[in-house]
Amino acid sequence: MKRAGVILAAGRGGRMKSVLPKVMHKVAGIPLLGHVIGAMRGAGVDPIIVVTAPEGDSVRAFAEEGGAQIVIADRQLGTGYSAACAGAALAGFPGLVVVSYGDQPLLTPENFAASFAAREKGGMSLVAFTPRDPAMYGRVVLDGEGFVERIVEFRDAGAAERAIGLCNAGIMAAEAGPFFRWAAALGNANAQGEYYLTDIPALARRDGVRCAVALAGETDVMGVNDPEELAAAEAQMQARLGQRAPGVWRARGT
Repeated sequence: MKRAGVILAAGRGGRMKSVLPKVMHKVAGIPLLGHVIGAMRGAGVDPIIVVTAPEGDSVRAFAEEGGAQIVIADRQLGTGYSAACAGAALAGFPGLVVVSYGDQPLLTPENFAASFAAREKGGMSLVAFTPRDPAMYGRVVLDGEGFVERIVEFRDAGAAERAIGLCNAGIMAAEAGPFFRWAAALGNANAQGEYYLTDIPALARRDGVRCAVALAGETDVMGVNDPEELAAAEAQMQARLGQRAPGVWRARGT
């Protein structure tokens, strides 16, 4: 079955304290977005749609140079709205779609492959992880069979939900047609008044589609939101590259 990808890259990234769009900051000399595109391609994903903000000229130029298609999210109404904006570009697509964020440079082809494999269990999948400190991550609530019952954003979570250690990594896979139907049906009755991508598994569940979990390591799904996290991602990437090619890195004196 064909596999398409949607990368959400419309956030302005104000915490980066830079005029450069967040996904254009570099890790190992490559923009964050480039790493995500590369990981998707490594999992056989094509076409790839990158959703950008109206002012994201540099993001669009980079994505198009890398062979991705562009969709512009005209308003900042949340991740669900941005994902829904990609629906027209994939109208009638006869296959699966995987949705991810453009600020996770340590994602691997294996993470995306795992999401597709888990989808076969119930019709949809979510990549999740168990961080050392769950902090502000969205919590993943499972049913008695181990499928996702719902995802609760930290701001909307009660004490019992915040005690859950399983957290949302931001990658979902499903059949393209139903996915975009659910994205178009999202509401915004939440603390932020936004359309949450994380509400889609609950909508799918109402249609009889169960969302299975694919587990990932905390490092793989690390996001970059500020300069400190960018530095941490760079360190993790350099360590990963050093493990893969130790002779090269020693020769460079590192």
